[in-house]
Amino acid sequence: MLRIIPTPMHLEEREGSFTLPDSARFDYSGDDNRIISALGSLFESSDGDKLISVSHGGSGEGYRLTVSKDGITIEADGAAGAFYAIQSLRQLIKENGRTLPCCKGVQTRIPVYNPEPPS
Repeated sequence: MLRIIPTPMHLEEREGSFTLPDSARFDYSGDDNRIISALGSLFESSDGDKLISVSHGGSGEGYRLTVSKDGITIEADGAAGAFYAIQSLRQLIKENGRTLPCCKGVQTRIPVYNPEPPS
């Protein structure tokens, strides 16, 4: 059982694993420094074969993190979601070391705090 906080709404573990390289090829065309910094804290950027792909649009905080035998893909609603997905990836690495189990559909919607009571 994979442990990620906050607990994902859906998690499907799959056969196989992905071994994290010391350096990886990033596919991220955005300009959010939090994302670039968070990726850089996990991996050195290179032109290698191992791929870490991050994409986002809009401004939401939800995300999907997929670990396959070929690489890691993050699809997020917005830059904040991409950042949170990288934090979940960090938790997977802490729990599993450099060999991550394949999983698909790690997704969450970050609860929004509303200080106003419902009417």
